[in-house]
Parts: sequence; C-alpha cells; structure tokens
Amino acid sequence: MNIKPNVYLSGAISSYIESGDVQKACAWRAQADIQLTKYGFQTFNPMHIDEQAWSLSNSGVLEMNRYYLMHCELMLVNLNDIETSIGSIWEMSVACENKIPIYAFGDCVYDDRAHLNAMITYRGTDLQDCLKRILLFYSA
Repeated sequence: MNIKPNVYLSGAISSYIESGDVQKACAWRAQADIQLTKYGFQTFNPMHIDEQAWSLSNSGVLEMNRYYLMHCELMLVNLNDIETSIGSIWEMSVACENKIPIYAFGDCVYDDRAHLNAMITYRGTDLQDCLKRILLFYSA
C-alpha cells in the first residue's frame, strides 16, 4: 500500500469573504480536493472545517492552522491575491521553516520578491500544472 502525502490547501479566504466573493476561495480548493483525493491523497481544506471553527479567536485559528499544517507533507497554494492574506503568507513561512514542499500557482504582486520565491518549491503555470507535478512526484 502506497501512502500518499497529506496536502494543505493554502490561499486567500478572509479577503474574499469580506468582499462577498467567497467562490474565489472555494472553487480552486474544491477542484484540487477532488483531483487529489481521487488518487488517494488527503487534503486539509480550510473551507471545509466545522462551523464552530469559524467562531474561533485569532489565536484559535492560528493553533488550528498550525496543527493541520504540521500534519501535512505538502502545501498547495494559490498566490492570487496573496497580498490580502497575511494568514497564507504565515502558512507558507511555517511550511518552509518545517521543510514542507510548497507547490504554488497564480499571480502575485510579490512575484519579484526573493523571500516569496525562495519558499516555493515548484511554481506552476496554473492549478492543473501543480496537480500534475504533485501526482508525478508523489503517486508512484
């Protein structure tokens, strides 16, 4: 039996909820979740957490995210609008510090920043490119 890595799905959420465009946070995660679970991966999708989690304090959210992140072996991050998501940037930093590979796609105003680029293991052209790479490397 081949054990697949757990994948943490990171990217902007709060800014999309605040702007009334929550679908931007949900759609790519749902697509990634479907494709990865089809091949035996497990994902942590913060859009699928228990309703009670939405009422956690700031430190509670941080504790929950750190817990799930530390139980994942890969991170898949959508960089679109990342500048509005300090939480996603924090998650990337924690992943990098803990040697968790980061697969990223999307456009970002920080594209030319050394810190961001140094954290990213693989920068795909889009979600499908990252998923293909993950499946190639971790499905054998």
